[in-house]
Amino acid sequence: MGRSGFTLVDAAVTGLAAAVAASVVVVGAGVARDDARTARCIENMRQIGLGNAQFALANQDLMAGLSWEPGQANSKFPDLQAQQMGSSSTGAQAHAAQAVDILRRRGRQDMPRIDQWLADPGYWSLALVDFQDRDLGDTFNICPNDRHLAMWRGATDVFDDGGFLPLQIGPTPANKRWPYTSSYQATASAFDRNQSISTTLAIASRLTQGGTTDGWSIPGNARLGPSSLATVALPSRKVHVFDEFQRHGPGVDRFFGYPSARLPMLFFDGSVGIRLAGDAQPAWWPSFPQTTAAYTGSFQPHAWQPPPLNPFGQPPAWFEVVPLTLRWTRDGLLGWDY
Repeated sequence: MGRSGFTLVDAAVTGLAAAVAASVVVVGAGVARDDARTARCIENMRQIGLGNAQFALANQDLMAGLSWEPGQANSKFPDLQAQQMGSSSTGAQAHAAQAVDILRRRGRQDMPRIDQWLADPGYWSLALVDFQDRDLGDTFNICPNDRHLAMWRGATDVFDDGGFLPLQIGPTPANKRWPYTSSYQATASAFDRNQSISTTLAIASRLTQGGTTDGWSIPGNARLGPSSLATVALPSRKVHVFDEFQRHGPGVDRFFGYPSARLPMLFFDGSVGIRLAGDAQPAWWPSFPQTTAAYTGSFQPHAWQPPPLNPFGQPPAWFEVVPLTLRWTRDGLLGWDY
């Protein structure tokens, strides 16, 4: 007659079942968390779209962005007035002065004047911070999965002292600006008016990539600043703002230039969606608009950023040349991405 009871085999099977169930719960919880963060990221972009529309209503139809012009005096701070009004002042210097002016007026009085800085790509959203009277600590322009930027902004004193090294830029007075950048980048035509003009002079005066994906070449006669929303020819097909990295969904995080990157993006009509970068129209060469070759740049990540997918070299000097879709749209605001 068989003996009843709980055998070692039963215990092993029960333990295995419990482990599988626990792993399913953990995976399910992780998926739910990422879904929630994705939803919050999309909502951030919707709010940016609404803010952009409100900004345009209050500013003669201009899209949100840094807008100070050289030769004027918009700041109450003497050093920033001199930066904007100097005889050799450029649009880039005027916008750098505006960015620092916003940071000082909204709580970072210690922010120094910063020369040789194109503020528009990463700090365009400071215009919305100022317009909407937001606190500098507001995270509306941070992807919930951009944990390094969130930590920097939540503890700027630690950042200023280099407390997050090596996962931050080196601490210098000018680098105090870094916690106030955005996860979300604006397309180049949103702050370079010449991207949307086809004359020979405009082509020669366009911003271009300075070899690397975070380097910029700025002609002396560049015309920086936001354009009218009415300039956008196909607002439902033209991307305005997109995340610099894929940070959601399956697969490893990756730079926006990879065709396999799935990115949340805000279109000029205010709609938001997650799209595959590789489905967008190829990036054009701003200074050689007739070529059909895709515009590229060397992606050289910082220590806190996702690595190249197929790198050359070893960290921290590794890199990969990638297309710059979304940033450089053929015909600028007159063109389309999707």
